[in-house]
Parts: sequence; C-alpha cells; structure tokens
Amino acid sequence: VTNSKTTAQYAHAEGFSTAQGDYAHAEGFSSVAAGYYSHAEGKGTAAYRRSAHVFGEYNITDTNGSTASDRGTYVEIVGNGTDGTHKSNIRTMDWSGNMALAGSLTLGLGTADEVTITAAQLKALLGTPVR
Repeated sequence: VTNSKTTAQYAHAEGFSTAQGDYAHAEGFSSVAAGYYSHAEGKGTAAYRRSAHVFGEYNITDTNGSTASDRGTYVEIVGNGTDGTHKSNIRTMDWSGNMALAGSLTLGLGTADEVTITAAQLKALLGTPVR
C-alpha cells in the first residue's frame, strides 16, 4: 500500500487512492471510493454513492442522493475521460438494469452471427427519425 488513505470503518485503499466510505475499496491512481460499500478503480475515478462500482478513467460522478449512504442513479459507471477537467462516461447502468452506451453494440462476438450496430442504424431499422 503506497500513498493510499482510508478514513472510514473497514475501508481499504491501494495504490495512490482514497477510501472514504464505510466498507469501501479504492485502487489505482487518484481514485476515490466515498460511498458506503462502493468500489472505485482505475485512474481518477470516483464512486460517491452507496454500492456503486466505478472503473476506467475520469468518470462523471453520480451526484444523485445527498449522502454516502444514499443510492445514486447508477450501480455501475465506466469512465473514459482524459483528465480531471475532461470527464466522460462510456457506459452507465442504473438500479433498474437500464444501460446506456456511448458507442456501438456488438452482438455474437467471435461467432458467425457477429454483428455491430450503431444508434443511427438501429433507429433506421426501427423507423425512428435520427436526431
């Protein structure tokens, strides 16, 4: 454990990260797990709400809820930002199982039926106008 910091009950941090929520786990570089039971990993990631799992790099944080013991909007976030000023998410999943993707979707990976579809292609197939 190098340059890590824990400030809560049963929290665990590795690398250069901080675990601030009870039972939270942070690992990587500059990651923060502040929500109760949360997990932040990667570079510059932050999980501020209960039971959230955040990984990748420099995610947009979930600020729904007011305390570390509240559930936020998302149970999982994958960040793909480039630094602390340019944060972004490429995938999110909310507590109802709804998932949002920034890119295309590939189904049947590695099979003869493999297909990749973009949002515009899906809208065209469904007859929905592209905005």
